Amino acid sequence: MMKLFYVVATSLLFFGCKEVKKGIVIQKIPAIQHPYLFSQEIGEKWDSSEESWRFQKAGTDYSFIGNYAKVSDNFYKDVLDREAIVDSDFQGFSSSYKKVKAVNYILERAKNEQIVIVNEAHHKAKHRILTTQLLQELYNEGFRYFGAETFSKIDIVDLNYRKYPIYMSGHYSKEPQFGELIREALEIGYTVFPYEHSEEGSGKPREIGEAKNISNYLRDKPDIKLLIHCGYAHATEGKMGNSWEKAMAGRLLEFTGINPLTINQTRFDNKFEFKHLSPLQKRIEIIEPTVFIDSNNLSYGGKSDTSGFDIMVFHEQNTFENGRPTWLLGNNKKWVEMDLNPIQLDYPYFLFAFKYGENITEAIPVDLLEITDSLQSAHFALTKGKYQVVAQSIVKKAVSFELEVE
Repeated sequence: MMKLFYVVATSLLFFGCKEVKKGIVIQKIPAIQHPYLFSQEIGEKWDSSEESWRFQKAGTDYSFIGNYAKVSDNFYKDVLDREAIVDSDFQGFSSSYKKVKAVNYILERAKNEQIVIVNEAHHKAKHRILTTQLLQELYNEGFRYFGAETFSKIDIVDLNYRKYPIYMSGHYSKEPQFGELIREALEIGYTVFPYEHSEEGSGKPREIGEAKNISNYLRDKPDIKLLIHCGYAHATEGKMGNSWEKAMAGRLLEFTGINPLTINQTRFDNKFEFKHLSPLQKRIEIIEPTVFIDSNNLSYGGKSDTSGFDIMVFHEQNTFENGRPTWLLGNNKKWVEMDLNPIQLDYPYFLFAFKYGENITEAIPVDLLEITDSLQSAHFALTKGKYQVVAQSIVKKAVSFELEVE
């Protein structure tokens, strides 16, 4: 773990202050425009709202700023998955299934597939870590195109050229781990593409529209391999017991004849509080994303109808270091301790870590911290490289400095 100390420049109002060889120069900068809300602003926005999707939207806003304590199951009472298995079923489960590392199992299953679809809960940044870990090996197997529900058609051409996401790139991709997923895909060599249904109408029309957009993408390139990252039930195969009739993945099979490999991360996801886990999850012990397989090498899917997904990923409960979940250290990241004492800003303020060379007025930060009280230090999760850090208060005061992570 690296700890950073700073030297405050004597002339703080200018971008061109002289380099200080020992330490880091902190300089005042104009406030940047960004889409992130402070926790108190999110509360003011949603606590009194009567909108039907307010719990999910509030949780997503909190996830954007890394306030995982607020992204709790209290916001998802209307979408919690409930597994019907009871304790008496556990013995049969434990003797019939063995656990394997999810990434390894998915990659082995994907070798002979043309389309792989991974779902996520939009408030769970951790789900983007698993998809990021699949990117390089899937690329080695011939996957070259990455589609995500978040992508905006407005920015897609520039995004493929620019090689990093900005606020205009999409909604969910404003979250730093989603930004990292996109950044990694582009650096590896993927072409990213949108498939969201842009016309009015949700439910069945949206599922059909998404599937048609993907199938249209395949029309001129019938042999390409696609990786799709979507939300929740859009990855469901087979018939749906609602007005959708079929979800995007089921429609895609209908339109193309290609049976996608579908991966569900949401049903057996971790929960912020242990008491919200299903009875089965409370009985098993895992320390990483895990798939349980039977003697035929097939994934356990649950006690109810399992035709909807090929692979069910069980996520471990969160563990914490430095007040942050350790899954943030996936993809070769490490803790970088920041001394906050020289940052003389009123609370609350954001601490953004931008990849050096990206435009800080529009780029998605690599990591983002909300500082709400007089902490002595805080910890970024970063890979080796150079970054520009911006600290900006709720009253639009901002300072910046550069740092190098060895």
